[in-house]
Amino acid sequence: MRKSNHHLVLALLLGALFSGSAQALVITTTVAGTDNLYYDDWGHVFNSTLAESDAGFNIEYSALGRGTAASAVGYAFSSGQALSIAATGSVVDWGATYTDPTGTSASGANEGWDFRNLPVYSLIGIWSTNASMIDPVNSPFYIGSSLALVAPAMIGSLYLFLGENDGYFRDNAFSDKYTVTITTSAVPAPATLALLSLGLIGLIAMRRRQNG
Repeated sequence: MRKSNHHLVLALLLGALFSGSAQALVITTTVAGTDNLYYDDWGHVFNSTLAESDAGFNIEYSALGRGTAASAVGYAFSSGQALSIAATGSVVDWGATYTDPTGTSASGANEGWDFRNLPVYSLIGIWSTNASMIDPVNSPFYIGSSLALVAPAMIGSLYLFLGENDGYFRDNAFSDKYTVTITTSAVPAPATLALLSLGLIGLIAMRRRQNG
C-alpha cells in the first residue's frame, strides 16, 4: 500500500509538470517598416556611417543609425523552446512599392536578391541575451511570412529582435507595420518545478526509511 502511494504521488507531480509546460502561449506584436536590426554597432560588419552624399557611400555596409532601432518581442524565451512565427501585412520598401514579409511586391519589382546575406526587403530576426539591446546569439536569420524554429542553446533568457531587411529606410514609413504572431509552449513555472523537486526529495527520503 505504501509503494502504491509513492507511485500515485510521483504520477501527480509529473502530471503537474507536463500540464504546466504544455500550455500554449500566443504572442502578438508589430514590426515597423523602419525597424533596423543593424541600427547599432553590436558587432556586425555593416557598421559604416558613410553619408549618402559621400562618394564612397555603400548602402549595404552603411547601416548604422538608419531607420529606427529594432526592439525585442516582449517575452523572455528559454533554450530549446519551440516557436511558430506567422507574419502578415506589407510595408513601403522602395519608393512607393509595398512588399510583404517575404520581400515580395505585387509587381515583382526589385526583389529576388540577397541584401546583407538575407532576402532583400524581408522580415528578419536575431536572438539576443539582452532585452534592451542586441547582444547577439548567432547571426540574423530570415523569417518571411512563416517560420518554425527552436530557441538556441544558451544559459539564461533569450530575446527575439525583429526588423526589416532594408538599406536606406528613408522612403519607409514608421506607420507601415507587419503583424507578427508567435505561438509557443509555455515553459514550466518555477513553482511547478519546485513542487516536483520537493516531491521527489520526499519520495527518496521515504524509500530510504522504508529500506532502512
